[in-house]
Amino acid sequence: SLMDQCHRLFRILKEAQLTKLNIRGSNPEGLEKVIGILLSWQQQAMSHPNDVQACIVNKVANWPNLGPFDFADLDICLRLVDRGSDRANDVFLSRAKAIVDDETTAPKDFKTLLAHIETMLF
Repeated sequence: SLMDQCHRLFRILKEAQLTKLNIRGSNPEGLEKVIGILLSWQQQAMSHPNDVQACIVNKVANWPNLGPFDFADLDICLRLVDRGSDRANDVFLSRAKAIVDDETTAPKDFKTLLAHIETMLF
């Protein structure tokens, strides 16, 4: 399945980091293909695919040191921002996008920060 393929690709990204292999530098086309496959999965797996989810996928795939962040964390983060378009959700999504777009915010912090926005707004 596409989800299984994405899970394997994610493990490859993590293994590359552990071995200090710079995929962006050594094979940028390959990394773009991996991102494309992850984005395809995100589009299919989510109820309300949106730009914030795409930003999360891109940031995670390009982040140099994911540490403890794994595929399950990616899935949880995507589901936290899996929202339709209405006034309350638009406020949430704009705050979520600001967090994801912040250069200093690591993917390992997404889950906590996104859940905090939800608590604050709802």
